[in-house]
Amino acid sequence: MKSGGATVGMIFRPDVRKSHDFRPRQLIRDLGDHILRGMQFTTPTVFQETIVPRKSELVGWAALVHAHGIQAPVRRLSCVSHGSIKGGSRQENAWTIFDKRTAPAAGLAGHLTFALRHETLDLLILKRLFDIVGPAEMARVVRSETVGATSRRLWFLYEWLTGRDLDLPDAEKASYVPILAPEDYVTARPVNSPRHQVRNNLLGTPAFCPIIRRTPALADFIGRRWDTQAKELVGRISKSVIARAASFLLLADSQASYQIEGERPPRNRLERWMRAVNQSGRYPLSIDELIRLQHIVVETGRFVTPGLRTEGGFIGPRDGLNDPLPEFVSARPEDVPNLLAGILDTSRRLAGDDVDAVLHATMIAFGVVFVHPFEDGNGRIHRYLIHHALAERGYTPPGIVFPVSSVILDRIESPTQKELSGFRGL
Repeated sequence: MKSGGATVGMIFRPDVRKSHDFRPRQLIRDLGDHILRGMQFTTPTVFQETIVPRKSELVGWAALVHAHGIQAPVRRLSCVSHGSIKGGSRQENAWTIFDKRTAPAAGLAGHLTFALRHETLDLLILKRLFDIVGPAEMARVVRSETVGATSRRLWFLYEWLTGRDLDLPDAEKASYVPILAPEDYVTARPVNSPRHQVRNNLLGTPAFCPIIRRTPALADFIGRRWDTQAKELVGRISKSVIARAASFLLLADSQASYQIEGERPPRNRLERWMRAVNQSGRYPLSIDELIRLQHIVVETGRFVTPGLRTEGGFIGPRDGLNDPLPEFVSARPEDVPNLLAGILDTSRRLAGDDVDAVLHATMIAFGVVFVHPFEDGNGRIHRYLIHHALAERGYTPPGIVFPVSSVILDRIESPTQKELSGFRGL
């Protein structure tokens, strides 16, 4: 029997001992689990518009996405060679090619284990895989290695992402393992999960959880401690000079935030926005607070409906027939409230954590502008959120606003930013 290009050679024998045990729905579920257990992962010539290296097989996330038809991009492509590779792996164009000795056991469990051990954690692929694979099959995967650290991490991630418990007893006592390796990722303060014997050090919640790899460049930026440098500089200058400088920075940044959008607001609106930015960090974030900020930053009325979007949205030009040519598609309007709630929950989690304040600001501001919750004002609120997170965490000196919008405006047409110029209205 063939299923989705995979050959299933095992004989299916349903567990029906008596006539009254026959349950059609359970039989269908058992048959589906049987097909998954027997699935042989195949390798195409081209995967996600990229040629697969010769004499190699898809592995990890790429194998799982291909085998299960998961609609999600694989950000870092991996395959395993048919031969030996010096050093264990090498790069070839977009691919990381692993030595044949790292090849996992064929099937769901093998590729999941490989992905969690050798590749960057991808929660989107996991969530969509969990929506496809039944809980009975996932329980079998976990049960096959109940004391293993990778198995316990997978078990936790399944229950955390889906909100459903697997039919498994609590793990026996073992050494707690972190979900993310702190040497490889930026992590939050860990919270123990006794059921799985793991430490949850993910940055967010199931509704919004950024994954940030710890790179040398990022470690260098964090180590510079610009907040400390700014506070030391302010401490060496007279208060009157600092007050004048702070006023200039606030005005310049507020004007730049509107210039980025190609707007020249009336003086009263600019002054209201300056007051809002100057008070950033004082009021807790909520959906109502974001809507309040939108009322300040844009003129609502005939052309702009205030509040959360109730229709779809996109960013990009239109063709000669006035049909859209989207470069970016906003979140579905029915998803916006839950997405925003997840972002704000994550921000509250990070506010009391040791995660670098600039990373906190980046995660929250990017999350909101990516959701694009409003008809207008998303870009300015995005930049406000950077100020908010930095002020809330005590990163900026009291009374000072870092020139976030001014710097963005200066650099938006730089060679490295030209490809993003179409998105300045975010």
